[in-house]
Amino acid sequence: MQGQQIPIRFQDLKTLLRAREIVIQLDNDRLDAAIEVARAALAAESSRRQYMHEILPACVAYAIPGQTEAFVVECADGQSFRLQDYTLPLLWQMLHLEQEQSVRVVKVSHDDGRRQWTYCL
Repeated sequence: MQGQQIPIRFQDLKTLLRAREIVIQLDNDRLDAAIEVARAALAAESSRRQYMHEILPACVAYAIPGQTEAFVVECADGQSFRLQDYTLPLLWQMLHLEQEQSVRVVKVSHDDGRRQWTYCL
């Protein structure tokens, strides 16, 4: 089976990202290499918009940040931005931010006032 390439699906990457969260909580980071390979394979065959659309839950990708829900994105270079446009879905705001600021969003934090979620891209 070695040398035979298996197709990578978005669900596979989501599973690896969730597994990494668990592994990090256990103080081990050996899944990072597998995640990077899966991420690179998916990025090579899809657009950034499609990639983000598939990785993020639909309720997050199309959420419109408002007064009760806060979204903060972290970028690969360490910058973070709070997205607050009350008219555009989060996905479009992130794509616009990446284009305008020449950054790559790698994490989204979502706080609805009761609970906070983190989504790795």
